Amino acid sequence: MPRKRKQRTARFRRYLLVCGIISSLGLGLSVYRALRHGPAPDFHQPRAHLPIVIPAITGGFADGPSARRPVYLYSVIPGGAYTLDELQEARLRDPVVSSHYSDFDPGHAKVLRLPRPMMAYVSYRLGSEIFWTRKQLHLVKGETVLTDGVHRIRARCGNQISEKPQPKTSPLEAEEKAFNSVKPSHPKPLPMLAELAPLPGLAAPPAESLPSGSIIAVVPWGPIGGGYGPSGTPTKPPPSQPTPPAVPEPASLLLFASGIGGLSLAVRKRKKSQT
Repeated sequence: MPRKRKQRTARFRRYLLVCGIISSLGLGLSVYRALRHGPAPDFHQPRAHLPIVIPAITGGFADGPSARRPVYLYSVIPGGAYTLDELQEARLRDPVVSSHYSDFDPGHAKVLRLPRPMMAYVSYRLGSEIFWTRKQLHLVKGETVLTDGVHRIRARCGNQISEKPQPKTSPLEAEEKAFNSVKPSHPKPLPMLAELAPLPGLAAPPAESLPSGSIIAVVPWGPIGGGYGPSGTPTKPPPSQPTPPAVPEPASLLLFASGIGGLSLAVRKRKKSQT
């Protein structure tokens, strides 16, 4: 009887040893696969914000009160200049305007309305170049003009008027009706966003190193989800999909089954020994 008990004990120990080896192999395989694939990416981490410098652009854009006016095609001053102050501001802001009206005398400038319709040659703008029409255009009675007694400027567009033809013309000159056409209005730009969490090493450059009139805008940069609405306020990210239930790997199942089998065998052996 003692001999049989010793044999059963030896077999039980060998079985436990085999179960331990199998469990160790299963655990090692699970750890290896976890380290190999790495942790799952977190798509809900905070969004960083990158500062982007928008350089100042001179010419082609209306500023101040003129920004609320219609902009005529081929305008020398987009939005026009209805006062001497607006004309002086445009000359300071735009080198093309400053060059075109370099001989205009602001000391004798005044605002008038045309007493009658007239035909005149008109200057116009293509990019950063000023040309004159080869044909006379119609100017209506009552149109507002600025004059220093020698030069006359159409207030609505900043184009200069001359009763004599001028030498600098362009083969790209449009028809007269194009000079009375208005550019389509553009929607107002979104307000600049406040900088929330700049990334290390990507801070905005100092203001003194930027051209005059530059804008520093902060653009969200990061994982997809959320954003900013038309008013510049943060919006909620779309609802995330429910995480599927985790499926145990074969190694984990093997480890679990070995443990259950070993435990049940130990219980059975103990019952037999007691009987």
